[in-house]
Amino acid sequence: RRQVFGRFYNRQQRPKQTNYQQGYDLAADGQLDRARELYEASLAAVTPPAADATRSDRRSLRKRDEVEDWRTHLELARLALDTDRLDDAEQHLKSARKLLPETLYVTFRHTQELGEARLALLRGDVDTAYDMLSDIIEDRGIRSSIETRLLWAIASWRRGSVAEAASMLLLLDNVEVDIEVLKEEVQGKTG
Repeated sequence: RRQVFGRFYNRQQRPKQTNYQQGYDLAADGQLDRARELYEASLAAVTPPAADATRSDRRSLRKRDEVEDWRTHLELARLALDTDRLDDAEQHLKSARKLLPETLYVTFRHTQELGEARLALLRGDVDTAYDMLSDIIEDRGIRSSIETRLLWAIASWRRGSVAEAASMLLLLDNVEVDIEVLKEEVQGKTG
């Protein structure tokens, strides 16, 4: 028995979410330029309030739009990091940081910090990246993302903590990510 799942969005009612989700799907499919265009369209879009919206409804809508913009800036930063456009990534991370609501779950804050740590690592600021990633791992523990753990292993290795990197890579041994090159480098230093 098969099940089909689908997402349906109304571009007139939810233009930010519609453009964001389509951009996200295209980015996952490798269509980065088109994804970037849709993310930019998401940032430019204004979600219209319902005709009978109260002041409270409008305030909630603004907050929801800010969260959408925050997510969109993070995805634009990720695309920029993936294509070595570090200045663009920094701008999007700064824009996202301004929008990051204090009330969001700690997981969202960690998503922001993960992007900032990745930027620091790519810019050669290994100690800052290591400290940020260590804080995320300390907060999240076993629930830390694979990306967080992998970046932490890289930061550990680059700062000379080869044993730490090797132990983290052992934990990542069963994940579906190709880390063979990094493992060979680290094992070459330890063995």
